[in-house]
Amino acid sequence: MNPTGADKSAIDRILDAGVFAPLGLLITRDQVRDDVVAAGRKQVAFARSLGRAALQGFTRSAPAAPATPSAPVVVEVPGYDTMSARDVVTLLKAATTAQAQWIKAHESAGKGRVTILRAADSVLD
Repeated sequence: MNPTGADKSAIDRILDAGVFAPLGLLITRDQVRDDVVAAGRKQVAFARSLGRAALQGFTRSAPAAPATPSAPVVVEVPGYDTMSARDVVTLLKAATTAQAQWIKAHESAGKGRVTILRAADSVLD
């Protein structure tokens, strides 16, 4: 069994960093590159969705004069259907009550992801 972390001697750590890590990178460089590219694309997509949402103010209001005074304002999160659960949970941390209600209703009617529903409930409580 190979020792890990603090259990390794200084020589073993030097060999890991100077020999084995570079060798492993050379052998798996295509796989590592693909993983790094995928992670980068995911981050760019998340940043773009947050940027679009910020530019649109996270909301689209109902018509200026609702039919009845008690008519709810429809709140929508642009790009929601393309967001991952992690992105939505992050978005919920800064969401208004109306946005959290819309997300919960939309998620309940759609994919029903439990992590999102729990995060929305925590905002609404």
